[in-house]
Amino acid sequence: MTRKRIPIAMAIAACLALTSVAYAGYDLTVEVFINEGYARGGLTDVSDSADNTQFIYCATASWGAGHQLGVCAARDALGEFHSCRTDDPEQIRVIQSVSDASYVTFQWDTDDPNICTYVSVTNGSQFM
Repeated sequence: MTRKRIPIAMAIAACLALTSVAYAGYDLTVEVFINEGYARGGLTDVSDSADNTQFIYCATASWGAGHQLGVCAARDALGEFHSCRTDDPEQIRVIQSVSDASYVTFQWDTDDPNICTYVSVTNGSQFM
């Protein structure tokens, strides 16, 4: 009877040891990348980066009767910078969803690089 209890006790101990291990989960590192016509990056990864150069953000402002403006900006580790603005209500709605767990992509018009043509925000634990 003692021989049967040893494997069971070992199995229980192994299960308890495995359940006490904390798993952080999937983590995707996305620092700022700026290319011809677009920029992208993960807010937490940029904030945690080794350099003090890169950043990415989007912000909105509202004034008066229904006047709204959205702005996105990014600077990569090499110091390349780009920003664009939008008054498109759907793009502003997307910008307002930015959080600490966001991966942001924005594109600008090649004819007028100050105008955003696309804004995407993906929120997820992999970006924290």
